[in-house]
Amino acid sequence: MNRYTMRVITALLFILTIQQGFDAKIIRVSSDPVRAFEGSNALFQWTISKDLTSRPDFKGLVFGLWKNGYLATYLTTVTSTKRVILNPALKDEAPQLDGRVQWKGDLSKTLAAFQISHVSAHDQMDYGLLLNFGPYKKSLSDSVRLEVKERSSLITALPSLPISVRPGENATFRCEFHVLEKDKGHYAGVAVGVWEKGGITLTLMTVTSEGDVIMNPKLDEEGPEYIQRVHAQLSSNKTDSDTQSILSVVLADVTESHERSYGCSMFFGPFKEPIGSFVSLDVQDLSNSNGLSLESNSSQESLEVRVGKNISIPCPVLAGVIKLDGTFKASYWSYCVSSICTSTETKWLWLAGMNSHDATKVTNEGRYANRINLIHNGTLEINNVQVADATDYRCTVQRINYISPRVYFVTLVVNASVLPTITKRSRDKVTVVEGNVLYLFCEAEGYPKPLVTWRKNGKFLQSSINETDFIIHHASKRDAGNYECKVSNSVGIVSYTLEVTILKDDKDDKTLTTTDKFLLAFGVSLLVVLIAVPVVVYMYRKNKKRRLYIEV
Repeated sequence: MNRYTMRVITALLFILTIQQGFDAKIIRVSSDPVRAFEGSNALFQWTISKDLTSRPDFKGLVFGLWKNGYLATYLTTVTSTKRVILNPALKDEAPQLDGRVQWKGDLSKTLAAFQISHVSAHDQMDYGLLLNFGPYKKSLSDSVRLEVKERSSLITALPSLPISVRPGENATFRCEFHVLEKDKGHYAGVAVGVWEKGGITLTLMTVTSEGDVIMNPKLDEEGPEYIQRVHAQLSSNKTDSDTQSILSVVLADVTESHERSYGCSMFFGPFKEPIGSFVSLDVQDLSNSNGLSLESNSSQESLEVRVGKNISIPCPVLAGVIKLDGTFKASYWSYCVSSICTSTETKWLWLAGMNSHDATKVTNEGRYANRINLIHNGTLEINNVQVADATDYRCTVQRINYISPRVYFVTLVVNASVLPTITKRSRDKVTVVEGNVLYLFCEAEGYPKPLVTWRKNGKFLQSSINETDFIIHHASKRDAGNYECKVSNSVGIVSYTLEVTILKDDKDDKTLTTTDKFLLAFGVSLLVVLIAVPVVVYMYRKNKKRRLYIEV
């Protein structure tokens, strides 16, 4: 067999081998964008549909900075032999990332993961993964954006589960709060009390910015059932970056009237929305009720308006505060995020505010852009009311001598009927590797609020009623098929269909595809021809008694 024949066979076998990597896919595990808090670590993760470490054409993984859809600066490389190589020129090409990039993946498990430690706003760029197959095959790649969020002060009420006690027993919960150094100039203190609709409506005690615990001096009027029952102890630890405090609260000799939610709110002055957290108290035996009632520090009503009209929403508690105190520190409005307005984790977004001297629009953007006004008596005006404006609104009035505010709630009902529209949805074709998470989403708008249902291959999925997200944590072959998201309200129905494909986790599968089998058969046939032809020629010439030299 001559050298030419050997080269042909070698090239054929090489082509046959690299065909195994042609259908490899990169599957993103991380969200896009990847989000991390300032000073924390950002993790970028992908899975690869095939184990490529045994392929001779696979050179390795490259993780780096992306620009205009291409790899601009490589940060680190992981070879097919699992060797990790950092870019030696990183000090010149991307000095801010030097020494902060680490490999966190496992090629044997087809996991590609890289971590950037101690991220900052300067790290907000595009990052990507590239599979390098050498000069004979196009590389595969995927990229994501890194978003770095600024750290903020935090408060947490614990335990997270409801507290369950019997009448006459004591109930204990605690508030853990961290005040960052950058927030101390605005930090006004912490209020602890009865929690309703995302805020404290009856203050039991306050912790001043200096760390003093002060009981509510008007508790005998506002909540007489708590007199001589509430006790607290504060411990604090100050560092260069923040102050960490734990306030332990004991409610003694509980009765049925104490079966409420209790929370802690951190206040930062008139024009920054407070943050808070709460726990629930469950009194098991209600037979010993003493009939005491709570005079709430809040009030609520409902207003109705037609879509496209203007509405003025008064804040009656502002007049009440002025009548009692003669003045007020500040007043502002916020609104409940519609998607979670009815949940226990109610979130409020700051809308507009004023102090006791001047009306000042402090937020007039997003869906309320150029549509809101705030006047001196605390009235909030919303022009050209939209369907999305139908939610709960909260007027908060901060008093001069109290940390906790007076609160007024109002529910705005928008009279309109709008056909549902799907605003965000999954792609038409979704591919997931067997054993990984299948995540589908379908978000919609309309009025009345539309109902979301999911179907698979025409069959209704009972567990997905009114769920905008459809999740299967460990996808299998039986989860493949056509999925339909149907959105409906009293006006009409809209839907869309997507196709889900489940790839077999074949990193240990040695079976050949149809293409592989064809190439193997072709290679064997060619190999037989290349071997048989020289033999036939040799035998023919030997019969004519000619010497033949075949270079092997």
